Amino acid sequence: NLDDEKKFSYVCHRLRRLHSAPGETVISEGEQGSTVYILLEGTMECFVAGVKVAEISEGTVVGERAMLTNAARSATVVAATACVSWVLERRHARYLMKEADGVWR
Repeated sequence: NLDDEKKFSYVCHRLRRLHSAPGETVISEGEQGSTVYILLEGTMECFVAGVKVAEISEGTVVGERAMLTNAARSATVVAATACVSWVLERRHARYLMKEADGVWR
C-alpha cells in the first residue's frame, strides 16, 4: 500500500491546471468522461437538458461519476465566471484506488 506522503505526491504530480473563460463549456452532457474536476477559483453552472440545476462553488468536485464508471456525463457544466480547476485523469485515479488503502476507495 502507498503511504500518505506517496499518495499525496502521486496526485499532485498528475493534476493539471485548467483555466476556463466565462461561458466556456467544461463538461458536456452525454459525452464519455475520463476526467474529474476540482474547482479552485470561480463559479460554474450545471445544466441538465438545458435547465440550470445547480451552481458550483470553489472546492466542489464534478465529473467523478462518469470518470469512475465510464458512463456518459449526466450534465453540462459551464464556467459562469473565470475559473481555475485541477483536473485528474481516470487512469491516475484508478491507480490510486487500486494501490491505496480503504481511505482512497
